[in-house]
Amino acid sequence: METTKNIIDESINKLNSLNEKFKANPTIIYNEGWMVRILVAQSMETGITIISSDGKSLDFKCLQGKNWTSEAQIDSPFVGTRIKKERHTRPDIIIGDFDVNWKVGTDILRKSDAQILGIIEAKMNSSLDKGTTYAKEYNQASRNVCCLLHKNNNQCDTFFVVVAPENRIKKINFPTGGIKDIKKEIEARYVTSKLDIDKELTERIDSCNIFCISYEDWIKELEKAEVDITLLNEFYQSCLEHNNINNKKPSGFRKLLERQNIPSSSLK
Repeated sequence: METTKNIIDESINKLNSLNEKFKANPTIIYNEGWMVRILVAQSMETGITIISSDGKSLDFKCLQGKNWTSEAQIDSPFVGTRIKKERHTRPDIIIGDFDVNWKVGTDILRKSDAQILGIIEAKMNSSLDKGTTYAKEYNQASRNVCCLLHKNNNQCDTFFVVVAPENRIKKINFPTGGIKDIKKEIEARYVTSKLDIDKELTERIDSCNIFCISYEDWIKELEKAEVDITLLNEFYQSCLEHNNINNKKPSGFRKLLERQNIPSSSLK
């Protein structure tokens, strides 16, 4: 039987081939969506633990055997409200105890006895949305956490992880006050729709595992697990290049200066 690692390598080769064959905008292939799918697929197979710079972690070994999908929809307390309702949220990745019937629709169906449910949001050259049409101070992180806790039983562990390039991770608009700000924004969102605050939901925010991690740190954990990351690294570098993120490379103008042996300092 072919291993997941070989399937992933084959998938990357196919994505590279599609980019070469159809001459489309490279960011259709080299983007955060495909990058995070590849990382999750490999991590689910390998059972690694990813660890953020501040020591928070997510153990994929505990997630093995759970369902996961990308671009499915998850509802919130404000989808069907009379006042200032919002649409479903469509996270990059949902993992845990749920079902989704793509033939019927894109909504996830939470299991009543769910033990774990989490969202991974991936960014490349963009940031978390600062708000919505009716709630300008309702960060994308707060919205995702609220969706996770909505209709969930008290025994279900939850997590919300944001992954971004190392040199972008401090610029993605993650709530500066962390869980404190997320709780405040969710409570304010209830007020915006003139609903009573769901105290049971807001109390569970404290137990939600919330953190940011860089793609670089995630890939390092796969490397520690003796996974061949050659193609994965190459794919990631292509994502950085086509999204103009790898600022270690000189700009086109600086390259021209370097070829002509003109010091950039002479322009000052």
